[in-house]
Amino acid sequence: MRAPPAFEVPLHDAPAWRVVQAVLWALAGGALGAWLATRLDASPAGGVVLPAGLAASALACAIGWGLGRPQQAQLRWSGQRWELLHQGVWAAAAPRVMIDLGDWLLLRVKPRAAPARWIGASQASIGPSGQLLRAALYCAPCVDLGRADEDRAPS
Repeated sequence: MRAPPAFEVPLHDAPAWRVVQAVLWALAGGALGAWLATRLDASPAGGVVLPAGLAASALACAIGWGLGRPQQAQLRWSGQRWELLHQGVWAAAAPRVMIDLGDWLLLRVKPRAAPARWIGASQASIGPSGQLLRAALYCAPCVDLGRADEDRAPS
């Protein structure tokens, strides 16, 4: 099997990814608020659990929206290895597809000696290189970053 050709693609978070992050924060905050209200011996019939859950949900949603800054990255496949533009320098990276919904990808990109980045990219934000990116992600081998990639199983 031939390796996919070399290419470079800009990755931008899709706006929907920021909304999904805020909703997940809201759900987690609401569950935590309702749980805390029940732990404080507030009866569900007393009307404390729902307002506490809603308040915690709104607060968590606001925090999630603030923390969910759009991310931009430049990812390059050289034909032999993956590289991510990190702080102005191309560094070896190991991208993984975590969710593939056809027109939208959730990628976890782990550059060497840097924390992993999660990028939700839509087909529209990837542009014409979308098919090359998808082919390379699924066909090209991941770069072995050794101990830098803590999720990799020992071989």
